[in-house]
Amino acid sequence: MLLTTSTATAINAGLAKEDIVADLFPRLDFAPQGALLVDYEAHADHAVALGNTLPTATTQDAPQFHYQSFGDMDTAAKYTLVMTDPDAPSRTDKKFSEYCHYVVTDVQFADSKGGAIVPEEFNVAESYIGPGPPKGTGLHRYIFLLLKQPQGVSGAQFSKVKERFNWGYGQPGVGIDRWAKENGLTLLAANYFLAENK
Repeated sequence: MLLTTSTATAINAGLAKEDIVADLFPRLDFAPQGALLVDYEAHADHAVALGNTLPTATTQDAPQFHYQSFGDMDTAAKYTLVMTDPDAPSRTDKKFSEYCHYVVTDVQFADSKGGAIVPEEFNVAESYIGPGPPKGTGLHRYIFLLLKQPQGVSGAQFSKVKERFNWGYGQPGVGIDRWAKENGLTLLAANYFLAENK
């Protein structure tokens, strides 16, 4: 993938189509710093593509990740990868949202342009849980985010996600925005897919 200004524009358009940044980070003026590529490689044609619909059966195992930066990255820095669902149990009923599906901290890149993210090589703080939208609740947005950690701060110092529902805050509609602010994380990239249980 050739990463250009038009790529950043296309990413923003794809995220805006389903109100991804607006719903997760309502006060953030987001400019993508790179492309987060997500692929459920065990299944043909199941790359995550900014809002495509995937069957839940093919997304139950953790996908493969690759980050391609638009510019030079800080290879001394650490990064956090998450997956969250803001539509639990549905897009109009937020009592269980956001639901925390995955947290990997202390990701590092040897190359200033990014590279593969192999979660097992870093700190899997919250193990992967595949999509499980309740029957008849419509399409859920399953969102992957890459965030930069504060300089010198490891994932062990982050506030713990005490419960997957509401990211442990016990307040409907609360999740990654609050957790990221608590831990000084900066959003760099996002990707997502849709899934439902008809």
